Amino acid sequence: MAQTFFIDSDEEIISVIGQLRKSSDPENYFVFPKRSLVLQSAVNLRLFQREAEKQGKKIIIVSQDETGRQLAERVGIPTKDYAAEIGSLRQEAQPMTDRIRPEGRQSAVASTPSHRDAVPERHVDPLMPAANRIGSDSFAPASEASTALPLRRATETIMPESRPEAATAKRLKIRDTSPRYQTALNSKSDIRPPREEATMTRRHVVEPVESRVLTTEHHQPYRPALDTAVHSTQDFSERNQKLQKFFNREATAEHRPPVAQRNAPSMRPEMVPSRSSVSSGRAPVSSWKTASSIVLSLLFLAGVGAAVYFLVPKATVIVTPHDITRDITAKYEGRTIAPIGDKSENIVPVRKIEKSYATKLSGEATGKSSAGNQKARGTIIISNEYSSDSQPLISTTRFETSEGKVFRLAESVTVPGMTIQNGKREAGVVEAVVVADAAGDTYNIDPTAFTVPGFKGSAKYDKFRAQSTKAFTGGGAGGDGMMSITKEDIDKSVQKLKELSKEEFLAAVKQDLLPEERIIDDSVEIREDGTPTLPLIGSIGESFDIEQRFDGKVFVVSEQALKDKLAEKNQPELKDVAFAVIGATLSFENVVPHYDENTVEFSVQSVLSLESVVMKDALREELLGQDEQGIKTILEQHPEIKKIEVNFTPEFLFRSIPNSTSRVSVILEKDL
Repeated sequence: MAQTFFIDSDEEIISVIGQLRKSSDPENYFVFPKRSLVLQSAVNLRLFQREAEKQGKKIIIVSQDETGRQLAERVGIPTKDYAAEIGSLRQEAQPMTDRIRPEGRQSAVASTPSHRDAVPERHVDPLMPAANRIGSDSFAPASEASTALPLRRATETIMPESRPEAATAKRLKIRDTSPRYQTALNSKSDIRPPREEATMTRRHVVEPVESRVLTTEHHQPYRPALDTAVHSTQDFSERNQKLQKFFNREATAEHRPPVAQRNAPSMRPEMVPSRSSVSSGRAPVSSWKTASSIVLSLLFLAGVGAAVYFLVPKATVIVTPHDITRDITAKYEGRTIAPIGDKSENIVPVRKIEKSYATKLSGEATGKSSAGNQKARGTIIISNEYSSDSQPLISTTRFETSEGKVFRLAESVTVPGMTIQNGKREAGVVEAVVVADAAGDTYNIDPTAFTVPGFKGSAKYDKFRAQSTKAFTGGGAGGDGMMSITKEDIDKSVQKLKELSKEEFLAAVKQDLLPEERIIDDSVEIREDGTPTLPLIGSIGESFDIEQRFDGKVFVVSEQALKDKLAEKNQPELKDVAFAVIGATLSFENVVPHYDENTVEFSVQSVLSLESVVMKDALREELLGQDEQGIKTILEQHPEIKKIEVNFTPEFLFRSIPNSTSRVSVILEKDL
């Protein structure tokens, strides 16, 4: 056996699946109109196919919608064209059986022989005509329509029951849309539906005018009566009109057929209560209503947040402590190593910093040479790679370039012997000044290498070498425009070199200072280390270089240690009040360093700023929940506080400090 279900164009997949679950036949036909929602979605069709496989049932889709049938076939659901399927079903249709009525309740028309003879008997096809006649004037013959008796609505109460076994003909069904209690797609109902045998259904039955209202008092199948051929013609005409409207109507609420017409009795022997009388549609919620609800919710939340922020009390306590400024002069002794346990008020710890470094300076020549011819001169570096013994060289010792130009030592020098450094032998070197053997600007040569002609022919010739690092200058053919180096130029440059060395030393010391440390300026001591490298007086040239090594020493002291010492000796006379230094200016006077003893004596001129110490956290705990009178009482108990000011938020609602520490803050006036 097979069942046929007619599906609305706007019916959802969950309703179609509910009808499939309700079917007791293994084969089920589902008739869909054009543009049906289910046929337009491959997802819906897959869900439909999956549910059929789960139930072990075969489903066939019948529709005039070519696109929907192709989509169903791609999913795996067999389909048939509407016209072909109706033709096959028409051949299998059986004649309609007579309507069975209770004994003694037969219609007057059915019991009148004259009336039964007046209407000629003929076989009427219970199924709808071919598809090509839908919507035409020939859909329902005029002769049949003219012979139909006038109809009226009759209310009959019937009980749902199972299908009679006698009915074996394959017939079309009017869709059964009774509600199913489903919790999810592709799942059986988790909620037990109401018992069908306890349900009474009110429905409308179309009967001839002559029939009477019948109330069935026992569970007997309800079957349509076939009293006359007029009734059959009338029923088939009505069914054709339904099918025509089912396939031609628009999927809108205003064009839906009346509930009574959709619930007309089918030609099947079994009558199943329909859910079409119960409205399944829901009025859509307007988009503007949804937007309005969201806006109102946001406004409500914003209002609550603003109320919490502005109405929940807060308090800011501004505390003004006592402050004192004093001018102080004190004398101290700084020691690099203070005795353990020494608590003398005049001893402070200091640190000594020592550095050895070299300073180089370039000077300008201001003298004028009166000689007609000038000799070039320059500096060379002589190296000894011969032995570890030093080699003395007297003045006028010759040094010769590869071009044959000869220069002589201006002063005697001693070349150190070779030494061993990190397992390697290194040559001894010395720097010396040489003067050209002859006048002229041809001796103003660029940096080059020299040999000692006096060692020629011995092993020392290749082991003693010299190299210049700068160009030689001063050589000239004559004239009064030549610049020369005077003694005043050298002395002036040496003085500048000493000043520069002190600046470089202090800059290097500042890089080594610890936090809060300060240099005692007048304790700086700079000493020369060795002899400086100076040019010869009278040398020709516009500039010259001098270089000197120095040893520097200085004492440094911690500013915080000095401030603490000054505060201890100069506490204000306030009982039970502690003061802290918040600012101080320090200047050192009368500095006398003793580097051999690692001590330094000095005096300090200071402008000291002191402030009373206020314990903010403890004060906040005491102020919680206090009103104006309570605040005054607490102020009298804290002599370190000069004034208290409380700002409330919101100011117009509250006059006492909140009880929560998170809503009370204590701030010093200087921190504002």
